[in-house]
Amino acid sequence: MSVITIVDNFEGFSTLNLMGFLSAGKTYNTFVSWTTYQEIASKNLPGGGSDMVLRQMTQTGNPLLDAIQANWFNFSAVEPILNSIGGIEYYTTRMDSYTLTSFNGTIMTLPTPVVGIHTNSTGKLKSDSFFGNNSLVEQKTGYVGSTMEELLNTAENICVVDEIFIKNNPSIGIGDNITIFPQEFILDLVHAGSIPPYVTIINPYIGNFSSTTGSVVNLTVSDDVYISYISNQEWLALNITTSFMTPNIYKAVNVTIETSVNCSVDKLELEAFNTYTNVFEYLGSINNIVEDNNTFIFDLNHYYFDPMNNLKLRIIGHNSTYNSNYNLTIDSLKFGVARSIHSPINAATWPKFEIVGIIKAPTFYNTEKYNWYAGFETGYDVSGNSVYISYEKARDTVYSDYRGNNYFNDKITSVLLHVDIPKNITTIRSALYPSLFMTGGNWSIIDLKSFSLEIRTSVYDWFTWVETGASDEDVLEEILNYLESKKYLVLFGFTKSFMRSSFRSMIDLIVFITNGLLILAMVIAMIGLTLHSLLSTMARRREIGMLRSIGLSKKGVIRSISGETLIIASLGIFTGIFAGLIQGILMVNSMPSTGFITLTLTIPWLTIGILIFATLITTILSSRYPAKWAANLNIIDAVRMR
Repeated sequence: MSVITIVDNFEGFSTLNLMGFLSAGKTYNTFVSWTTYQEIASKNLPGGGSDMVLRQMTQTGNPLLDAIQANWFNFSAVEPILNSIGGIEYYTTRMDSYTLTSFNGTIMTLPTPVVGIHTNSTGKLKSDSFFGNNSLVEQKTGYVGSTMEELLNTAENICVVDEIFIKNNPSIGIGDNITIFPQEFILDLVHAGSIPPYVTIINPYIGNFSSTTGSVVNLTVSDDVYISYISNQEWLALNITTSFMTPNIYKAVNVTIETSVNCSVDKLELEAFNTYTNVFEYLGSINNIVEDNNTFIFDLNHYYFDPMNNLKLRIIGHNSTYNSNYNLTIDSLKFGVARSIHSPINAATWPKFEIVGIIKAPTFYNTEKYNWYAGFETGYDVSGNSVYISYEKARDTVYSDYRGNNYFNDKITSVLLHVDIPKNITTIRSALYPSLFMTGGNWSIIDLKSFSLEIRTSVYDWFTWVETGASDEDVLEEILNYLESKKYLVLFGFTKSFMRSSFRSMIDLIVFITNGLLILAMVIAMIGLTLHSLLSTMARRREIGMLRSIGLSKKGVIRSISGETLIIASLGIFTGIFAGLIQGILMVNSMPSTGFITLTLTIPWLTIGILIFATLITTILSSRYPAKWAANLNIIDAVRMR
């Protein structure tokens, strides 16, 4: 848009300047037509941007992890939902996770979000470029493209990073290779025992068992009783701690334990200790009389390994009707664990990606990062430090453990979707929630546009200029009727005459209060003048006696004292009038000359005359008693006075 004019100010408008302070409609304002404003407001500027993001929240219990790591879900379960809701124009999927990256064999100190983004378009599943523009600040010679998606649309192992990544790693630049830790795991079955690398220790709670036999040495085999606990109380509890000293263990997948109890009890349960919530989580019941292998699945969203790679189980038994000791036997214990096929400390085997582009630091374009604390969104994390690779490379190379049979059945971390009519976002969001929850899991949806769009298109101040001769009250009534018929909310409506009347009422109230204070001031002044004149007269008794002795009459004394008081009062009157006129002129000149209310200088001569007359009468009355007192002095006594 071109600047075609500059206005001095626009009185009557209230707005905020760039620093967030009130600017009275004068600072940093751009005035455009309503049509242009609507066109701008309907776009999530800058760069377009996405309308909504949905993902399934992690629930490890660790708020630091839950805020940054996404849960993986199968896109094939979500795609039919998106296609069944009208108004969703297109969408794209993401595979992103905080993972290890390295440069020249040295693992970087800051965790790096590696994001796999779509670069192709299929039906409603569109390229990431539909969700805003990525401004390239630098790219490698020979790689053609003006956006990040265009650079990544190749079979080569290349990546694009943001400016924050370069700032955090100043030794890295265009053409350098970084290695990314590939999150590919295999299922290992490991047996617990007393021999490394899987050393197991069983600690019964003190005082709740009568005897124990056997040891943990042979828990690696089955079909015999290798350890036995006999309870002599109503309950039994013991902890089983296994140390996993082999590297590359990622998660606990399942546990199989072979147990039996000599009689049926009220409860006998196996629990696992969540290292982030510091509580034991229920896995299942082992309350079986016949010796049996029970396999229990760990919650893959939770973490059970402590920093030393120890995993703790707890067995709790309870028998309120016991009449003899009950015996728990454990024959074998084995774990299924996810183990990385790559070493997280040896970057030599990780895949290399060449940096061929650098984009500006993320600003709500298609480089969004989100915080998802405890089931609700707390804001946007656009701190950057991200590495972007193509969706195919993320699927096949970095996040290959989540790879499905085809690109539409992959497990992903989030979906960005765009709505053709921005005002439909709230409706679509409401339709998404129940449909997503039916697929299982705890979902969260961020509405990126509707809130800001509502602010942008709401008319908070609507000014109407009425033609000469028209009644502004009638115009206001007509406008209000129209707005109410359209179901619009009217916060407050007023007219120019209403403002003038309100302003006049305020001024009248101020004048009324001022007049009341003025009357009180005149009473106080009257008392003050009386006391001043009396004290002055009493101090000059000898002079008054001498004047009387040489022929001054009583009336002369009264006129002399009254005249002196009038002169003092007159000085105050003219000083006050002069100061009031100066103040009034300055106040009127400082008020706006345009807008709803304008002020003109008017000197109330009649009011001034009345006040002068009232002041003179008050002065005469104030000096009446001191003058009479002086006139009635005994001449001889006054002359003798020293």
